[in-house]
Amino acid sequence: MNTSAVRSYASVFLAFVTLACACFAPSAAHAVSCGTIAAPTSCSITVNGVVKYTFSAFTLVDATGSGGGNVYTAGDIAIDVGTGAGNAGLLTFSKLSTGPTPGVVFSANSGQTSNFAFSYIVSVEPAGSAGVTYGSPFVVNLTQQSHTNNATGAVQMVAGTLSAPCQAITGQANSFANCVVVAGQPAALTAGSIVGLTGNTGNVSLGPFTNQFTVVTARGQGLDVDGNGSYGATSDGLLAIRYLLGLRGTALTSGAVGAGATRSTSTAIEQYLLGLTTP
Repeated sequence: MNTSAVRSYASVFLAFVTLACACFAPSAAHAVSCGTIAAPTSCSITVNGVVKYTFSAFTLVDATGSGGGNVYTAGDIAIDVGTGAGNAGLLTFSKLSTGPTPGVVFSANSGQTSNFAFSYIVSVEPAGSAGVTYGSPFVVNLTQQSHTNNATGAVQMVAGTLSAPCQAITGQANSFANCVVVAGQPAALTAGSIVGLTGNTGNVSLGPFTNQFTVVTARGQGLDVDGNGSYGATSDGLLAIRYLLGLRGTALTSGAVGAGATRSTSTAIEQYLLGLTTP
């Protein structure tokens, strides 16, 4: 069998495996279609009677391809909105099978590259009596991906002000990344994703990927400084006291972060306490 035939069979097998995996992938609870980036529909969801997320102004910012790689269009990118854990709102983006570009996944073969970026606005408002503000972390999750040889794919999340770049990459142990959010974000944020696929000498495909947002309430998570779902005098209380005394870095967090914390670094905890103590 010649080399081109092998590559052809490999590409077909890769697409089949990715599609099969997508059939068994868990979907966001109560997922609702929001159309495509080219033709978005009304896109909002209320979570647990606490917060209403609204997503709007979807825009394809850039799209390129080289070596025969696909140049994806706004009509190729489908949008679904759903709920995540706790009070999280979840946007899922996927390749529309009936879109202008053929295929059921975003892909690049040997020698090809495909890159695209899009933006949107996310806003939150209280659905109950308690006020809400963005919590940390946001999460980018590459839920379905496949690659061969040295091919790579990456999805970067952009949202408001993050303390560091945040991206999920093919081939890593985790297909997700936590994005630490700087405290004091406005209720309406510009967000989006930057997607890159490079075939090199292999093949890569990306299935659905998600951007997850979360909030805290004025009388909800307030004193749960480390974000582990409970209040502790020797963890949350100690962190708050040390912060008010002016301690920062490891002097703030050493021995004071509770088990199961979602905020464990000094940067994340300092930013959270800044948000609590800013008038």
